[in-house]
Formats: sequence, C-alpha cells, structure tokens
Amino acid sequence: MTTYNSIEIRIGPKNLAGRLKTICAALLLPLLLTTLPTSVQAQYAYISDESQIRITRYTGPGGDVTIPSTIDGLPVNIIGFAAFSGHFSLTSITIPTSVTSIEGSAFLGCGNWQ
Repeated sequence: MTTYNSIEIRIGPKNLAGRLKTICAALLLPLLLTTLPTSVQAQYAYISDESQIRITRYTGPGGDVTIPSTIDGLPVNIIGFAAFSGHFSLTSITIPTSVTSIEGSAFLGCGNWQ
C-alpha cells in the first residue's frame, strides 16, 4: 500500500486566473471593508458627547463628499460652525438624514455651487 503525504493539483492557465481572482477577492475585501471607516473618519475632526457626533472640521481632499451617518458607532447629528468653510475643492456634499443641525457658516466659501 502506498501512502501519499501531499496532493498534486494541476491547474491550467484559465482556472488559475479564476482561482487567483477568487482568492484575492476573499482576502482583500474584508481588509478593505475594515479600513474604509477609518479612512472616512480620518477626513473629519469631531467631538462626541457619548450619544452623538458633531463634525467640527472637514480635512479631506475635496471632490464629491458624503458625510457618514455614523462615526465610531454614534450618529452624526451636527455639522459644526464653519466645519467645511473654505474648502474650494468640494464639488458636492451629501448629508445623511441623521444630521439634525447645521450650524452657521458651515459651508461658507465652499465649492463652485454658490
């Protein structure tokens, strides 16, 4: 009786490419999903009172901005005074329904839509 300690699998070029895509997607997708919130959070200075988030300053690169509805598991409820002011590179801002208050001059001097 012969005992084998390893298994040889032959994969053709077409199968290999498909398997590599699947493996890469399976390994990279969770990594990307876990880093996304951190990178989004890094675009905002904010304060918390343990029940809600107040964005005090936008620090991102501009372009099309989507304000997150939550940061650190807390709802973003307030866009603070002058939080986005002076960001000429903004092209659009999407505000989530969680935001219930926008303080004065929050978007003063932003983008080209004024």
